[in-house]
Amino acid sequence: MRESNLKTWQQLPTKWLESCLLNDEWFEKLRDAAKLKPAKTTEHLHKIVEAKVGMPYDTWLVVRGEYAAYDARVRTITERQELSSLSNWEKRGKGYHLDHRFSIIEGFRNGVDPEIIGDITNLEFVPVKVNLTKNSKCSITLQELLLRYNGRTRQQS
Repeated sequence: MRESNLKTWQQLPTKWLESCLLNDEWFEKLRDAAKLKPAKTTEHLHKIVEAKVGMPYDTWLVVRGEYAAYDARVRTITERQELSSLSNWEKRGKGYHLDHRFSIIEGFRNGVDPEIIGDITNLEFVPVKVNLTKNSKCSITLQELLLRYNGRTRQQS
């Protein structure tokens, strides 16, 4: 990986960058690229990581394994949902992505149970462009998510 690629990382979708940071092979490539010019590039990489994942680089090194486990759990729960009940589900893969309204990374940062983040009340199909520009931003607040989730679980009782 070239040093010049560091400049483009901040323009990449957060979900892609997060997956690269979680993948040991890619993570080593990112770190190796940062070693090309330690004074400037390493600092630049740290700033990109901080901006994209919302925590200091050194903290990310410590918690990335925990986040990977959290992310995997949320995705397993998400796959168990009845997605056909959502609007635009038939367009999935045809210009639409499945989106977590309250993002997975924000759920992790806020200590939200993976069952809630992966629940149908937190899911929607959105146009690809919308999802990619949204990155890790949330389209609902944590309070809205909890109200939706608690309302649904009370109805099921």
